[in-house]
Amino acid sequence: MFKSKFNFNKVTILSKDQQRMIKGGSTAIAECDGSKPVICSGDISCEAQDNVGCVCKDSSGADDAKTCALATLAGVF
Repeated sequence: MFKSKFNFNKVTILSKDQQRMIKGGSTAIAECDGSKPVICSGDISCEAQDNVGCVCKDSSGADDAKTCALATLAGVF
């Protein structure tokens, strides 16, 4: 058995963020238009173009505005 960086034992319950990391989900942050950063998390991608803006896209490639949120320092970690 390999050693995990999480050091789990049999009774460890993972937070949703830890489960997302293990399942391969991710968080992306983009700063656009000189405004506050936009954070996209889960099964979506965050696309940014200079002086145009940010958009989050769901797994099908469609715009998914519901998943976009302003990033805070707490959200970055």
